[in-house]
Amino acid sequence: MEQKQDLDDLIKNMVKEEGIESPSIDFTNNVMNALSRGKNESLVYKPLIPKSILFAAGAIIILSMTFLSASGYLSNTNSSSYLYKIINAVKIPRVNLQIPALFSYILGSALIMVMVQAFVLGGFFKKLYK
Repeated sequence: MEQKQDLDDLIKNMVKEEGIESPSIDFTNNVMNALSRGKNESLVYKPLIPKSILFAAGAIIILSMTFLSASGYLSNTNSSSYLYKIINAVKIPRVNLQIPALFSYILGSALIMVMVQAFVLGGFFKKLYK
């Protein structure tokens, strides 16, 4: 309590010695003009990741998942699809990945949810800052 009183006394003494500075005559007008100028400036929403890159990333993910599942990389059974025959004819080195179907479903679902969430949040922030 005594420390608070000392601090109050110190502030009172400083105000007496230095005096209180008064604002300029047109201080209020300057503040109001600055506020009115700020209202006229519109905020422009610019996403961190452009839509074209999001679409490209989504397309690459979907195409790679389709390619891997159609070529038999993600399944244990040998496929006789046209794409599988092309891959064997080109002699692409094949890595035998044993990825469980549940994992690929989880990964695909998570990627879809992330993409949807990016578009939903992008639309929300675009409406918020327009």
